[in-house]
Amino acid sequence: ANFLVPGLRVGDKIDVAVSRRSINPFMGDNYEDFADFGRGVRADRIHMRLTWHKKRTVKWYSGQKLARLDLSKSGEFNIAEGAIDNVRIEPMGFRAPTRLLREQMLQASTFADYPAIADWYGGKFEIAVKLDGDAELAGRIDAIIAQHVNPLARATAALALVQNEIRYTGNFEGLGNYQPDPALTVWRNRYGDCKGKTALLTAILRKMGISAVPALVSVKRNSGIETA
Repeated sequence: ANFLVPGLRVGDKIDVAVSRRSINPFMGDNYEDFADFGRGVRADRIHMRLTWHKKRTVKWYSGQKLARLDLSKSGEFNIAEGAIDNVRIEPMGFRAPTRLLREQMLQASTFADYPAIADWYGGKFEIAVKLDGDAELAGRIDAIIAQHVNPLARATAALALVQNEIRYTGNFEGLGNYQPDPALTVWRNRYGDCKGKTALLTAILRKMGISAVPALVSVKRNSGIETA
């Protein structure tokens, strides 16, 4: 997008203020958001301000390369605010560990910690993993059970079924970033994103009597997952 300023000349300074309003039905009363400066920024000043009602609990983190936020109160609202001058944040290299991005981000959330996220999101998956009413898939599951006795072999065959039959297609529209598609929908569409394919695999494993629980795993925010 182009930001056109009538009469702008070399040497002029521009003050830019941005407000963003978002509503996410999937999140319910929960909230999370971030401002990412990891792609590099040069500014005389960055002023950051978070406000929320005093009845809510919000946690935030301001990276080491950004301003320290001080907490204050104004009427019914809490305010976390800070500014940093002469900002010169260089863009991260393409192969730099993305865990370093945390120090160039302002993050805010109503979740207390990662276990709280897991408990909340796990409930969403329990809705998505319901799997009944498809004769073809039921036959494929029965065939795997008949062919393999060992649970590990069955799990491996179930993984191969999902990998080979379901192509990955990212859904980034609307609630697609958050809401897992129902397992049966993924099977019938023959495509799904990481959440949908996980829901389908979890449902198949459970039909085989194998205990299966989806897990939220970051393969980038640290240095990566070690592989043998």
